[in-house]
Amino acid sequence: MIDTVRVRGCCPLDCQDSCSWVAHVHNGVVRRVEGARDHPITRGTLCAKVNEHGPAALFSFDYLGSMGVVQRRALRRIFHALGASRQTGSVCGAAGNVLEAEGEVGAARPAAVRAGIAPQQTVTGEQFVRSLSALAVLGGHWQLPGGGLFIETNPAMNEAPAGRRDVGPTPRLLDIARLGAYLTDPALDPPVRGLMVWGANPAVSQPSAGLVRKGLARDDLFLLVVEHFLTDTARYADVVLPSTTQLEHFDVQGAWGHHCISVNVPAVAPLGEARSHGEIMRMLARRLGLTGPAFRESDEQIAAGALPHDLTLDELKARGFVKRSPRPPVFGPGGSVVRLSEPATRPVSTGPLQLLTPKAHQFLNSTFVNMPRQRKAEGRPTLFMHPADAESRTLAGGIEVRVQNENGSLTAIVEITEGIRQGPVALPGKWWDADSANLLTPLSQSPGGQPAYNDTFVEVSPVATPAAAV
Repeated sequence: MIDTVRVRGCCPLDCQDSCSWVAHVHNGVVRRVEGARDHPITRGTLCAKVNEHGPAALFSFDYLGSMGVVQRRALRRIFHALGASRQTGSVCGAAGNVLEAEGEVGAARPAAVRAGIAPQQTVTGEQFVRSLSALAVLGGHWQLPGGGLFIETNPAMNEAPAGRRDVGPTPRLLDIARLGAYLTDPALDPPVRGLMVWGANPAVSQPSAGLVRKGLARDDLFLLVVEHFLTDTARYADVVLPSTTQLEHFDVQGAWGHHCISVNVPAVAPLGEARSHGEIMRMLARRLGLTGPAFRESDEQIAAGALPHDLTLDELKARGFVKRSPRPPVFGPGGSVVRLSEPATRPVSTGPLQLLTPKAHQFLNSTFVNMPRQRKAEGRPTLFMHPADAESRTLAGGIEVRVQNENGSLTAIVEITEGIRQGPVALPGKWWDADSANLLTPLSQSPGGQPAYNDTFVEVSPVATPAAAV
């Protein structure tokens, strides 16, 4: 008889919290996972949810399907060594990564402005963030504990060494937000002939998703996807490699909503042929003849390289999570005024209604959309609309409507509510298949490269019904 073993871990999903958890393992099977109650932020809570054209023709696409250092970055070593095209850019938060106030904000000591990612996802994203920064700086709030501007906050750790850019030459850079354009551009020289995707589902999550799907369907593109499930992207793959889940591999990760670094200890052995991304990296390296030390490091060695110098892997393992705050910013004696009216790419889509796509309660971006429990709880794609917008289009609540613009169309059930103001409509969740709202999004970007997801404009109309028989 083997007693239940409790194993420390953390949620890898692209969320500010990086929730710390404890897996209860009995006879090699994870029976349940609960939040770690001693974590100062999450406090025990878990949410509801090839070579023809030279190395530049190879490209890797990864994002925050897992925020773990090893799972996210280890496979980049292969592409860096081969001299493949490197990814640059971001699909969320780019505008926040690149000025006076009255009343409360100015007099409060301290005051903090809390802003999320969504307001950045327009062609004026940088202007928005700079305006908020001006409030924090001019009011002096940034110098006070608890004051300033809060958009993203990360612990003091450096994940870049896990990708080992130094193992190969510096090739061309390709912006991940323009994946569809690269895959379908006949003038791109060399074209992308080999693509590897992990930790992402670009057929759903990328702007102009229809263009991405057209590119993924190319007969001359070799597509390798590392996944748990047969996602919309994996359906286009020539080869799918099974990836371990968070309960089956070792990793460390930071967060973008607090300053804690967390460790994830495997609770059970990998099932079937599943491998961690570090192990896939090592296996591919052997087949490709890459023999340097960087291609022999274990997952724990890769992970340790991301930790601050005053934190050892053994200490992190013993404690589960450790708070390591970054140094506060230091500004010089001088300063400069930054224009708030930088030129911006205009939205490509047209229509009278602005389409917003907030996160659904049961999903995390496109993760969990294929899970029966979460999908049942979320129901089906629902478009939220103000009564005045519905009345002017003769729409009644509960009917099926078509949401469309020149980029594409999808159907949803309309819900009429005063909870949204007149003008915008909201379609929560990154649904798969033909329900993806990113089939409608344009390729517009802010000056800093943030995809303008929220500069999508549409028209809404009832779905036509068959004419009555005569």
